[in-house]
Amino acid sequence: MLKIIVASDNIYYRKGVESLIMSAGKTLRNGLFEVYSETSNLITKEADIVFRDIMISIFFYTRETISGKGQTEYYQTALHIPFICRGDNIPQITGKIRKIMLIASTNAANFTSRENYKITGLKEFMQLSSTESKVMLMVGQGYDTENISRMLGRSKKTVSTHCRNAIRKMGMLNRVEFYKYASFVAKAGNKKGNTLCL
Repeated sequence: MLKIIVASDNIYYRKGVESLIMSAGKTLRNGLFEVYSETSNLITKEADIVFRDIMISIFFYTRETISGKGQTEYYQTALHIPFICRGDNIPQITGKIRKIMLIASTNAANFTSRENYKITGLKEFMQLSSTESKVMLMVGQGYDTENISRMLGRSKKTVSTHCRNAIRKMGMLNRVEFYKYASFVAKAGNKKGNTLCL
């Protein structure tokens, strides 16, 4: 069963997304999911999917046994998805939510295969390159273009191009949204910057 949290301080956004989740969930194979609504600073439940104002986080939980101790530990892997739907109509947004629910119901280790990209309708060329992910994480950590260019050994113009490409692929309108998203991913302690663009 998928546990979905809609976390936002905007009650209209929460109710609208809940309604779209309910309509998108009708087409799932098992149709088993629960939706919780909370304010953005108070996420109390362990969730599979968390909808925020400009992004969605999908959490995959894996269980591993520690050798020698015989204890089992749970590990959490997060996949972050920019969720900007300003120019989309309701069927397009519902389709995105359906893709997100499909991704959350798969196994994290198997998701990166090309077959799963085809099943969910994702396009490989729309995903961030490794350099674009690095630049995004560095922007989220507070580095400016000059510092990033020095750290990566690239020109400022190249770093700016990587920023623009990342903003375009994520569907964001400006650098403010990009910075909000990047700072959240950087604070989440995600060194890889697991970002998936729909």
